[in-house]
Amino acid sequence: MEDGMDHSGDLMRALLTKIREYLSNDGTLNSDGRRLLRDIVREVAKNRRGLMKLAKRVRKEPSLENVMKLAREIIGDEADELLAAALWGLDEGIAEEPYRRKGDH
Repeated sequence: MEDGMDHSGDLMRALLTKIREYLSNDGTLNSDGRRLLRDIVREVAKNRRGLMKLAKRVRKEPSLENVMKLAREIIGDEADELLAAALWGLDEGIAEEPYRRKGDH
């Protein structure tokens, strides 16, 4: 952090927690989501200058995939957990079920 408190993590958590409200039908952020992303990028510019190239790319093309790239840089693995909880109501992320053939016990 360079100057003051960094709120980018808190803002990113707010975005991911309610991601369904912030996504358009085409899988990009809607206007409310873009406003929140603008605040996240502002925090990144003030406190995490090394992420500015990525932040600008996400602002230019705010797809869920790009937002998640930035989210992982800001809050790490918690980003995937928050996304899973918001989209599927999962608290532990996505657990893979082993493949079972018919007749296996």
